Amino acid sequence: METLILHTTRGMLNPERLSQAQAMHNAFVTEGSQPGIEIARSLGDLSHNLYAPVEGLGKLLAASPGELLFIDQWADAGGMETFFSNPFAQGAGDQLYASREEAEWIPARDAFTFHVPAIVDTSARFVGMMRAPVRATSDAVKVISERIWANLRASRRLGHLSHQLFLREAFVVEARPASNARRSGGEDTAFPVESVEVLALDFWPTLEGLTEHYSALLSTNKLDEVLAGSITVSVWEQARGFVEW
Repeated sequence: METLILHTTRGMLNPERLSQAQAMHNAFVTEGSQPGIEIARSLGDLSHNLYAPVEGLGKLLAASPGELLFIDQWADAGGMETFFSNPFAQGAGDQLYASREEAEWIPARDAFTFHVPAIVDTSARFVGMMRAPVRATSDAVKVISERIWANLRASRRLGHLSHQLFLREAFVVEARPASNARRSGGEDTAFPVESVEVLALDFWPTLEGLTEHYSALLSTNKLDEVLAGSITVSVWEQARGFVEW
């Protein structure tokens, strides 16, 4: 069965102010004879959302002021690679970002996931991401899923709206290098590739609920047994003023 591909673009912005980044991004996706939004959609980009780091969270924030995060859902891996290989798209990214990482993620098979509707007058405004290299995919999926399930009733009381678990294996970097690249100053940069990484993606309506849940989740060492390296946690807020779809 076919599945959607999650793609993240994360990096430090070139412009000093977020408003400048908004103008540059929105011009690329809406203006010109071939607006970026139409090119991306024609190649299979189903959704595109933007997030800025939430500040002042201590160890829960492995993100810096001045960063920007794109989260896209693609229906076509080949179309995604075509888009990120396009010099027009790469040039726009180089203007927007001083440095960035492109990464694709596929849903983890057999992982526990959930999605519930937001209640009236709320939205999935905040995103929590946990990323780490793992020793064995099946063991990591099992342990993480068990932890999320065990805490589900408590996290829902705090407002938890959705949880998904994704994998990124080393072979995709070679298979789709433009979709899985690091660039700095307009040039590709080499970087070590983990054999398998996991990415947990959670959406929340409130920052308070998210931080309380993550603090409890990270307070035990039960995840250490399946990790091959340190876990990175970042918290993001939907960035206003950007064109999304």
